[in-house]
Amino acid sequence: MTKKILKIFLWTVLTIFLIFTITFFYLIGVLFHPAIDKPNNGQLEKEMLFTGCYEGTQSQAIINFRTDSTFDMNITAAFGFDKWWQGWWSQKSDTVKLLYEKEIEEIMGDSFKRTDYELIPFPKKHNRVFSIGPCKHRN
Repeated sequence: MTKKILKIFLWTVLTIFLIFTITFFYLIGVLFHPAIDKPNNGQLEKEMLFTGCYEGTQSQAIINFRTDSTFDMNITAAFGFDKWWQGWWSQKSDTVKLLYEKEIEEIMGDSFKRTDYELIPFPKKHNRVFSIGPCKHRN
């Protein structure tokens, strides 16, 4: 009878330990998720001039150009990647330049050629072209 009680006690302790461990690491993942870099100070409520959207196979990028010459860009991808960039933008003729607040987003870069329908990064490192307008959720 004592072995049975000991066995039940050990399984109960192990189960509680596993539940605690899973919960702990889940909370750590939520608290230190890169989406915490989400713009604050009302940036997302500012009026937008236009939006660009890139839809890849396993990723999506949205860049919002605001009327006060600020921008914010959000890239999401497979396995929970969610990162934000923000800064200031300017446009001369068909060239849009970005000045990032912190780090530059290497793949998208800091210069775009603007057409009526697209924002094309240059120098073109990757085939990531933004469609002007909201995402169409085609992927």
